[in-house]
Amino acid sequence: MTDKKKWSLWALAWPIAIEMLLQFLMGSVDTLMVSHISDYASSAVGLSNQVLNATSVMFMLINSGAGIVIAQKLGAGKAEHARRTAAITIKANLAVGAILSLFIFYYADWLLGFMQAPEQVLPLAGTYLSIVGSNTIVLSLYAASSAIIRNTGNTRAPMLIVMGMNVIHLVLNYAFIYGAFGFPEWGILGVSISTVVSRTAALICSLAVMFKAFQPGFVKSDWKGFDKALVKEVWRIGWPMSINAASWNYSQAIIFAMVASMGAASLASYTYMNTIQSLPWLVGMSVAMASQIRVGHLYGARSFEACYRSAYTALWSGLAYVVMTSLVLWLAGRTALGWFTSDVEVLKIAVPLLAVNVLLQPLKMVNQAFSFSLNAVGDTRFTAATNMASMWLVAAACSYYFGIALGWGITGIYTAMILDEAIRGILVAVRWKKRGRLKSPAENVSLGQKQVSL
Repeated sequence: MTDKKKWSLWALAWPIAIEMLLQFLMGSVDTLMVSHISDYASSAVGLSNQVLNATSVMFMLINSGAGIVIAQKLGAGKAEHARRTAAITIKANLAVGAILSLFIFYYADWLLGFMQAPEQVLPLAGTYLSIVGSNTIVLSLYAASSAIIRNTGNTRAPMLIVMGMNVIHLVLNYAFIYGAFGFPEWGILGVSISTVVSRTAALICSLAVMFKAFQPGFVKSDWKGFDKALVKEVWRIGWPMSINAASWNYSQAIIFAMVASMGAASLASYTYMNTIQSLPWLVGMSVAMASQIRVGHLYGARSFEACYRSAYTALWSGLAYVVMTSLVLWLAGRTALGWFTSDVEVLKIAVPLLAVNVLLQPLKMVNQAFSFSLNAVGDTRFTAATNMASMWLVAAACSYYFGIALGWGITGIYTAMILDEAIRGILVAVRWKKRGRLKSPAENVSLGQKQVSL
């Protein structure tokens, strides 16, 4: 490893944490601003974002596998292969993003109908989803370029880009929601435009950084055709991860639909809780993402013992921060919820969930630490298989049973989530423990081929 400090867990994690914190703050302030339009507007944005997350699985297939391959190739000293992988990633996202943009634009109402959007929310959600969804090509390219930059070990640049994107988004939100600076009060339409403009600006900056991320830099031959060997490698790692992500997104969409069927107050409560509980989640996720980059780089460099220990370092570091932030939210969450709504019914539903969240978030951290590490060494089929089984048989099925059949409401939904995270966390922890001293990349490819196909 040529620069140990650059690839240390702390050096990788803190910019990701700040980047995700900024995204969280932007989402929170965004929700807060939109809530000043109405609770229905907040629900519309939350519901639409669930749809967008569910349809993003196609470019996640490319980006997740490509990021790991890039980290492994750089760890192995194969910069040319890393560059070619990056070029393949951008070209593939360009095509997939264009297709998804057209699909969401033309089928926005159908998608919202499938999500059982309440009658009061549907018109607002339709406006937001059709505008933001038709810009999915920008989001896909931005996600791809950011993933490429991070996996070169540069996690600071994406953080700085997010800072700029936040400023643009919040200023435009303020202008369009409140009619400031001479702009019209466009409500949810203005929020949609603000989202599109800020993401486009971020994409331009991200592409500029990406083209300078490799040493030596890109050459014309990197962009010609598709290197079959690299495509196969990205596919081998990426397709189980995309199925895993799709399973999570679709199961969450189904659960969101269950919440929507409980009424507007339950939907608003769930939306606000998703925003507030993002704080401990993003802390854990930033540590897990940094660990994945580090483990992938160590794996490519054949530093297998350090690779094995890195997952446990991420686990204990992440748990300390997650438990602390969850406890803070438990103590201050009632006040935070009051920033979003004064509706007594909404608060009555949401406040008790703050205590439940103290148990849920540490379980998520265990799952993230080991799942991301397993993915980084190419053991993506196992994580996909176990996650799919638990998400549907436990999270989704038990959400229906506890939340609707037994009438527990959102408390039942959270109970199912806790069971799901606990089961998945145990499975991936045992899997990582059994691997012990990791085998070489070639040996793991052979092992992967022996695993049961999904």
